[in-house]
Amino acid sequence: MTYTDDLDLSGYEELTVGFGFVAKSMENGEDFVLEYSTNGGGSFTTVASYIAGSNFTNGPSYSDEVVIAGPFTANTVVQFRCDASGNNDQIYLDDVAISGCTSGGRWSAPVTPLIEADLSAAPSPFGMLNLYPNPASESIQLDFELYQDVRFQWMVTDMQGRFLMKQESEGIRGEQHINIDVSGWPAGTYLLFLRSTNGAHTKRFMIQR
Repeated sequence: MTYTDDLDLSGYEELTVGFGFVAKSMENGEDFVLEYSTNGGGSFTTVASYIAGSNFTNGPSYSDEVVIAGPFTANTVVQFRCDASGNNDQIYLDDVAISGCTSGGRWSAPVTPLIEADLSAAPSPFGMLNLYPNPASESIQLDFELYQDVRFQWMVTDMQGRFLMKQESEGIRGEQHINIDVSGWPAGTYLLFLRSTNGAHTKRFMIQR
């Protein structure tokens, strides 16, 4: 189990929890969940569930962002919990970060969870992912680093899963920079997927008009 200390989020209307993960020895049907509590851990509400064989397989690296609607309290706890049959079934977490929206702007801060036996930190095959500006209007820039030469694919879909753009590239180890023209796309929320044979990452962004 991996969880934060009590967080004073009483002034926030919405949270976004971003994280990467790698599974080891998880059997099909076993899962892990993202939960939050507004009473200091007395009880939890599950907001996302990831099932082996359906949402992920052992080995590759994945990433996701989950939006949690408020209200929140002064003793809010965010928790990852692994539901597996044995101690050798593990989920390794990386790059866990929480950001929150208020009526006055956007607050962002990294969160370093407490790590216990069944959830641990592990590196991701992609590093230093940054998607900006967000929200965007004319173009959006994707910057990241490759740790090795690898062929990768990136694509953008709307929230109904319709593809707006899809491209494959031969990546050379080091910094990568991709500029995407979104000037002709309607306002709304979109998902950007970055994939290779070693893993996958997902970023959410918005277009405003």
